[in-house]
Amino acid sequence: MNSLSRYASQALLGGLVLLGSAGGASAVTTSSQFNVLINVQPSCTFTTAPTDLNFGSVASSGQATGSTEFDLQCTTGTAPVISLTSGNSWTMKGVDTTPYNNTSATIAYTLYSDSSYSTQWDDTHTKTAVNDGSAQHFTVYGKVPATGTVVGNFKDTVTVTLTY
Repeated sequence: MNSLSRYASQALLGGLVLLGSAGGASAVTTSSQFNVLINVQPSCTFTTAPTDLNFGSVASSGQATGSTEFDLQCTTGTAPVISLTSGNSWTMKGVDTTPYNNTSATIAYTLYSDSSYSTQWDDTHTKTAVNDGSAQHFTVYGKVPATGTVVGNFKDTVTVTLTY
């Protein structure tokens, strides 16, 4: 075969290939879908933990007041009930073995959610936080109505519980 007829047959073959792809079968596509999911659990975090509520030094038979604060933030839609629970039934127990030996003595106290000491706050008198996802500030006010005739250092531990 001479070179001219070889080029002619290659050109004819190339044209047929182009003709077949331009007007022939079209591509077939198919599709499917999938979901993108997440399940965010409700949560609350103490952004500032409560500090000790220290009534300070008072005279025997005296009254005392004090306060502590904490901050929390919860997910939107989560409105925790905030309760306070005393480790010693709302009494501070003596912790001095010497010189006062007051370990059997107690001093009663009450916690409140307001500075006028009118709204008690404990495990049955609770507060509810708002559910808008914002940071929230809480102050706990404490009051000792009278220390009695005991002396020394006294202590109780209060647990702040968020139920949601």
